[in-house]
Amino acid sequence: MADSEDNAAAPAIRTPLPRQLRLWRQRLLPIVVWLIGVALVITLMGRQRQRIDAVGIAEVRQATVAPVFDGTVHAISVDVFDPVQAGEAVAVMDDTLIQAELITLKAELAHLSGELEARREQLKLDGMAAQHRVMLDADDAQIDYLLLVAEYESDKAALKRLEGMCASQNTASDSALLDRRTSDETLLRYESLARRVAEYEEAMAAARVRMEQAEQRRDLGKEAYGDHNWASLLEPFQREIRVQEARLSEIAQRTQFLVLRAPLAGRVSSIVCRSGETVLAGMPVLTIASPDSQRVLAYIPEHSLRAVEVGAVAEVYSRRKAGPAVRGSVLRVDGKVEAMPMALWRNQAVSERGLSILVGGIPPGRFFPGEALDVRFPPASESL
Repeated sequence: MADSEDNAAAPAIRTPLPRQLRLWRQRLLPIVVWLIGVALVITLMGRQRQRIDAVGIAEVRQATVAPVFDGTVHAISVDVFDPVQAGEAVAVMDDTLIQAELITLKAELAHLSGELEARREQLKLDGMAAQHRVMLDADDAQIDYLLLVAEYESDKAALKRLEGMCASQNTASDSALLDRRTSDETLLRYESLARRVAEYEEAMAAARVRMEQAEQRRDLGKEAYGDHNWASLLEPFQREIRVQEARLSEIAQRTQFLVLRAPLAGRVSSIVCRSGETVLAGMPVLTIASPDSQRVLAYIPEHSLRAVEVGAVAEVYSRRKAGPAVRGSVLRVDGKVEAMPMALWRNQAVSERGLSILVGGIPPGRFFPGEALDVRFPPASESL
């Protein structure tokens, strides 16, 4: 009984302070770690909501080379993957139809010149020798000028054909597919014809001066000889001359486009037609692709769709090699959700859709055209 009272009266044993602190740390540390983890998750989720992840594909910039009129491909001077420069001749159309039209036109002009001479003789018989010389000389001079132009266009068409042949034969001789002598002979024919075309240009300039002088004399003759119903005399010839002049102008336009030239610098990606094939106006003969891409077509997937403003910073990452992001800027934002290219689908069996965005300002040589890329649009605070 006495022992129980002694135990009740005895003071409680207190835990030492260092032990208490250690116990508190053991209890509080998991709670603190858990709170820090929650704070980090909230912070990362907030940043993730601000950052926009997307996928993209490097723009494939290519152009087709096509004739502007129906015809037959005479020669193609390049092959697949050949590098070309902007404006370089890559193909030439056949000029057979143009030459045939020019032969017909020259025959009609010669017939018109004969009719004009017959009218001149008739006026002589009518005692109007002085008047006929003044009134008909202008038409005669114009016919002579048009005949020179027809000859010029004929030689120029042949020159265009030889230009294409020279380019094609140079490529073949460089690859040992053609004898060098054949290429040199074509080049000599081209140079000879080029000199003759230059001579025609000089002769045309002189003929045009004579034509203008004859027209001035005719205008003065109308005033000097008075009204002699000159319209009925001159109109049939002038009408026919205008028709032939319009035909010659149309042929000249077609002659300009006999040689097909590369619209941009790059490499030949495909050849659709070969020599000897007939093509319609606008039908592609070959395609040329730029060797690098400076724009990216990005897609924000439909499941994480958010808007991006024009001018926003874009970070583009290559999937084929690790490295820092290539920074660009948003050029345009499409206003609709559309199907993404198959190369960007996560599952090739399930199509995906997204908001398309055009990113520009990419330095040249960083991505291959058609390359699949990852694109991120960071928050404005991170993009500064």
